[in-house]
Amino acid sequence: MVPDLAEFVPHRMIEDIDLCGDGRPVPGLVARFYRRAEGARVASLGHYTYEGRDTLLAWGYVGEPDCAYHAVGIPGRGWDTPRPGCPRTELVLGGDGRVVGVLVI
Repeated sequence: MVPDLAEFVPHRMIEDIDLCGDGRPVPGLVARFYRRAEGARVASLGHYTYEGRDTLLAWGYVGEPDCAYHAVGIPGRGWDTPRPGCPRTELVLGGDGRVVGVLVI
């Protein structure tokens, strides 16, 4: 089941985030990070939107190296079934090599 954002507190926001970790930001991709206490641990959730559309949720715990789960946004249908780990991502490049989007699997 996808976590309920209403149960988390906003932590920070990054516009044009580098989702693939290679130093190249994705124009129009915004990441909003949320947290909540769960006993001795802190749960973390990343909500990514691309040009205002739900694109990705990724969640786990602060201090862990990777996401525990992720779910991809499906236009007009909401969130896909959560899957373990972090999603696979690939940059979409224009003919001039500029980043024009991101593929999230």
